[in-house]
Amino acid sequence: MRRPSLGLVAFLVCLSLSRHAPRVDAKPRKSSDDGKSHEDQPDESKEQDECVPLDLEALEDYRYCQLYERVCAHQDTLITHDFRYSFANPKREMVPELPYVDIWNFPAALEANTDALRGRQPKYHLQFRTASAHEPTPALRHPSFSACTLPVVLAPEFPFNMGEFFARAVAAVHSLALDPRVTLVLLTPQSLGLAPFHSLLMQPYSKYPLITSADLGARGCPQEERKQRRRADNEEEDMDWEDGESGDAEAVPADRAVAWSPDASQPHCFKRLLYCKWDIQARVGIPLAEVAARVVSAMQAARQLPVPSLVYNGAEVTDPEPNDPQHDPRDPVQLRVLVESRHGPVRNIKNLQDLLDACKEADKRGFSAGGFTGISCAATSFSDAATGRVSRSRFLANVAAVRTAHVLVVVHGAGASNSWWMRQGSSALVELRPCLFGTKYGSWPDKYLPPQHQKSRDKIRFFALNVEDPEQCENGDIEAGLFNKSIAKGSLTWDHSYFARDKHLRLKSGPFLGFLKHVAALLAPGDTEAYSAAREADLLHGYLLPGGGLVLGQLGVKNATEWVEKEAAEVSTYNDWGEPRY
Repeated sequence: MRRPSLGLVAFLVCLSLSRHAPRVDAKPRKSSDDGKSHEDQPDESKEQDECVPLDLEALEDYRYCQLYERVCAHQDTLITHDFRYSFANPKREMVPELPYVDIWNFPAALEANTDALRGRQPKYHLQFRTASAHEPTPALRHPSFSACTLPVVLAPEFPFNMGEFFARAVAAVHSLALDPRVTLVLLTPQSLGLAPFHSLLMQPYSKYPLITSADLGARGCPQEERKQRRRADNEEEDMDWEDGESGDAEAVPADRAVAWSPDASQPHCFKRLLYCKWDIQARVGIPLAEVAARVVSAMQAARQLPVPSLVYNGAEVTDPEPNDPQHDPRDPVQLRVLVESRHGPVRNIKNLQDLLDACKEADKRGFSAGGFTGISCAATSFSDAATGRVSRSRFLANVAAVRTAHVLVVVHGAGASNSWWMRQGSSALVELRPCLFGTKYGSWPDKYLPPQHQKSRDKIRFFALNVEDPEQCENGDIEAGLFNKSIAKGSLTWDHSYFARDKHLRLKSGPFLGFLKHVAALLAPGDTEAYSAAREADLLHGYLLPGGGLVLGQLGVKNATEWVEKEAAEVSTYNDWGEPRY
């Protein structure tokens, strides 16, 4: 028995999908006249008005984006019908190679960056070629170029790292100020789909849902089952079906409409396509706090934020109006501290419950700092403990959760990116950095959130707490597995900076709470003068020293112990609930 062809399988799949989808009435796409080359035909799309305006003058000054005309999309390939690249053009230009996405990590369902597990993947890009004599589908053989669907293909580095995606791709799209009728397309490798954060972060910038490059190049599904079908040419070689009587012009079936286009049926060819690639050195000038405010506002306008439920100091705390931008559920005199709880193989706070208990005790003993006369602490996980994934509902819950806190405490990593969703002007981020990661390897974390928040005029005030006491650090599971030989050396990236970043922490409660007092003293709502003065005086960030002491200083200290001796810096010590010892 002969196996069914791939073309028949695809047809049956589309037919099955169409029976479960609402019927869409659409006009069939017109096919070309027989015997005419594409260059000889009048281009109907040129006679149409462009539905989506595009500021071409602004794009000329923006080196990260390139506009292409008369382009079709098929699977992982863009096909140009621009005459400048046609072989029929005696002055033909060579088709340019689209730039690669050079750096990305595989998005494993694991609360750890896979770079330490040799998760860095090969570079990728879309193929780009001129139209040929042997196109695989009728829609490509007889293209009709949509003037109303304008794909904007986004090709950022690290597309599956939420913080990188927000700081590069989302901020760049924000700064482009595109018409909301564009279709945003994320270039994803290896047939990977979108993460929930991709769509949620991009929703303010297009009226259509974000799609992948695979969605853009999908073959599409016919609107109706065709009544007459026969094989075209040789049955074993040609996978296409042809309608009608022998000798009729090849019909171009109208596909079902898609949510990402205003066209009556899925378009495969476009009058214009914008391709934007940001390399690792690309810097977007827009303050990220401005971008974050727009993202959160879009979520609130769509009433997407759920009512959060967290336990601060043993009592449930909620926000009954998370989608009201004017409503602030926080007690203005009790410092609320939300601590990230991680569950993966790296960067866990091993004694998190001890810290929560000490926080509760400090509140009973009269915690006071700045304008606060009390403190309450809670823990939350930003991903599912069982799967390591961040679903759409979990992401929205994370946004709602951080907006209940004055201070967010996280170990360096993706969790720190949630600081952008906090209430601006009255909130702070404390980034914990394990032993050596904030000093010897400090140039790594120092180049991300500290300058980003400072450039955003300290709408969220950034503090780094660098742990340099070996008693408060433990090897991460990956590093431990390497030394006890439970993890194969060949499966790891041998890099001591990764090992430093991925250590677990077992913080002493006294200096931790002492540093939170320092943060609270610089957290007057709407007033950043004291915070800026502390930064100018190099007294903004903290270093936890061997023996349990805390010293304040600037970023960039390579050896905290030697620096304290050289500068004769003041070292503070604390009891278990954060009161200073004299």
